[in-house]
Amino acid sequence: MAIQQLITRRDRTFLDIIRGCALGVLLLTPFYGFWSTWLGSSIGPLWLWKSLLDIVVALLGLALIAWLVIHRTISRVLVHQPIVLTMITFAALALIVTEVMPQPTTEMTVGLAFGLRHICMFCIMFGTSWFLGSGHEWRRKVARVILWVTVVLVTLGIIQVTVAPADVLTQFGYGPDTIAPVSIIDDNSAARRAFATMRGPNDFGAFMLVPLAVACVSLLSRRQRIVLALFAAVGLFISGSRSAMIGGIVVVIMAVLLQHGMQLLRSRRAIGMTLAGVIAAGVMLAGAMTIPTLRLIVFHSSPTDSHLTEGSTDQHWQRTMIGIENVIHQPLGCGLGCAGPASFYSDSPSISENYYVQIAEEAGVIGLVLWVTMTVLVMKALYWVSRCDELARSLYLAGIGIAVVGFWLHVWGDITLSLVWWGLAGIAMAELPKLEVAKVA
Repeated sequence: MAIQQLITRRDRTFLDIIRGCALGVLLLTPFYGFWSTWLGSSIGPLWLWKSLLDIVVALLGLALIAWLVIHRTISRVLVHQPIVLTMITFAALALIVTEVMPQPTTEMTVGLAFGLRHICMFCIMFGTSWFLGSGHEWRRKVARVILWVTVVLVTLGIIQVTVAPADVLTQFGYGPDTIAPVSIIDDNSAARRAFATMRGPNDFGAFMLVPLAVACVSLLSRRQRIVLALFAAVGLFISGSRSAMIGGIVVVIMAVLLQHGMQLLRSRRAIGMTLAGVIAAGVMLAGAMTIPTLRLIVFHSSPTDSHLTEGSTDQHWQRTMIGIENVIHQPLGCGLGCAGPASFYSDSPSISENYYVQIAEEAGVIGLVLWVTMTVLVMKALYWVSRCDELARSLYLAGIGIAVVGFWLHVWGDITLSLVWWGLAGIAMAELPKLEVAKVA
C-alpha cells in the first residue's frame, strides 16, 4: 500500500498546519534580530523574545514527532532514510556529549538551540512535504518573497551606512546587552558595515548568498533576476564581510559551471576570463597595499597598523588554531555551547572563527564526521533534484558558497540563514521520488 493512502484528510490538515507555521517562521527570521531586540527591550522579557522562534520550531518538531509515533508505519519509512537517520544520530550524540557535562549551564542550553534548530527545521519541512508535496508554482512564490526581502534588507543597509545617525538603533533597544547599534571596520567610524535587521554584518553578508544564488537560476523573470543580483551584490559589498564576498564569487563560478558544463573550462573564452580575473585580483591586491580605502576593504587594516594583517585577519587565524588545539586536547567534545556564539553566555567564550572547528570542539571528532556526512548527503540530494527543480539548484549553489564561508565564520549559528536555507532545502528535497532519496544517499 502506498504511504499516501495511509494519510487521512485530518492528517493532511494537521501536517498543513505544521508546515504553514514553519513557513511563517521563515518569513519572520530575516527581521528577527530587530523586532526581538525592540520588543524584548520595551516590554520584555528579553530572553523570551530572543528565543521565541527557537521555542516555536521546537514545539512544531515535537508535534511532528507525536504524529509520527501514532503513524508508526509511515515513521519507519521516513526515519530509515539515510539523511534523516544521520541527522538523528548527530543530534543524539550532541545531546549525550552535552548532558555528560558536570552541570547544565545557560550556554549549553543556548548551544543546543543553536546547534540543533536547523536540523529540526529541516526535518519539519522534509517530513511534512514528503507526504503533502508542493507544486513548482509555489517555488516561484518563494523566489519572489526572497526578491522583496532582499530589496528591503539591502535598502535598510544602504541607509544604515550612509545617512542614518550612528545611534539611531539605540531607541529600539540596541546596545551593550543586545546588539551593537553600529558596526565599523578597524575602529574607523567612517567605515560603517551594514547589517540591516540582522545580528551582525557577517550574518547579513552570508545571507546575501541565498538571493545571489536565486538570481543565478531562472526562477524569476530576466528583469527580476538582474534586480535581485544587483541588490545581493550591493548587500555583500556594504556588509564588509570578506568571507561572504569569497562565498559569493564561489556561487557565481559554480552557477556558470552548472549552466555550461566542464567543457567551458577548455574554451578560449574561459581561459581569457580566468586570466583577466587573475590580473584583476593582482591589481586589487597591489592597490590594497598602497591605497588606504582598498586596504581597509580588503584587509580591514588602516595605514597606521604595523602590517596588513594586523587586527581581525590575524585574530581569525589565531582563534582557529586555538580551537584546533582544544579539539586535540578534548577529541570527544565539550558539549554544545562550549564554543561558538553560544559560549558568549559563559564567563570564558571560545570563538574559533571556523564553524567546522566549532563542531569538533562541541561534539567531538565523531560529531564533526557525522555533521559533514549529513551536510554532504543533503547537498548530494539537492544536486540530484536540481536537474529538474530550480529552487533546489539555487539552494545547492548557495549551500556551496555558505560551506566556504564556514571556514571563517560560525555561519550556521545565525538563526536567519540556518532556518531559511535548511527549511527550504527540506521542502526542495521532498520532490525526490521516495525510492530515490535512499538511492542518492
